[in-house]
Amino acid sequence: MPSDDAVLLIGAGASQLGDAMYEYGYEPVVQTDFSEVVVNRRREALDRSKYPKMYWELADARLPLHPLLHLIQKPNNSDVSHIQDGSASSVLFGSVLDKGLIDGLYLAGGESMEDIPKVVSNVANVLTPESGVFVTFSYSHPNIIEPLLKHRLFGSIEARLLETPDIYLYRVCRNAEV
Repeated sequence: MPSDDAVLLIGAGASQLGDAMYEYGYEPVVQTDFSEVVVNRRREALDRSKYPKMYWELADARLPLHPLLHLIQKPNNSDVSHIQDGSASSVLFGSVLDKGLIDGLYLAGGESMEDIPKVVSNVANVLTPESGVFVTFSYSHPNIIEPLLKHRLFGSIEARLLETPDIYLYRVCRNAEV
């Protein structure tokens, strides 16, 4: 993942993943969660002098994510009011990371399973065509998760078993416009 591409973390919660990515040179980093309490705490704790291009936003990944694009627009391209999905914007997220949202929805089962295609579609719509990458971590086997990550805008899905503690990393590449 190129460090100069904007990064979106969905369902970031209390994770320090976004902070670590920023410290490794990734920016801007937009972290989201649907918990207002979590987002407010993280905003209050955010050291703007250390992380000037890090943002914490209240957002539900089951709903369209395109309103977040205003945070990463260049000054000469700041009007995103016309965007319904990623196809109309020239500045999109280079990568979207999920540290367990898809896994959590799957494990919750029932009606939560219906939310997985919504999340996947919303992620696909804000990723840069041809180069955007969606990375999700899961305890679940590829036979379970890979079918859930399929979308018309996604191409290859790569699953890699991390050594400890038996977590799979899934890397999904965004296709060109369809």
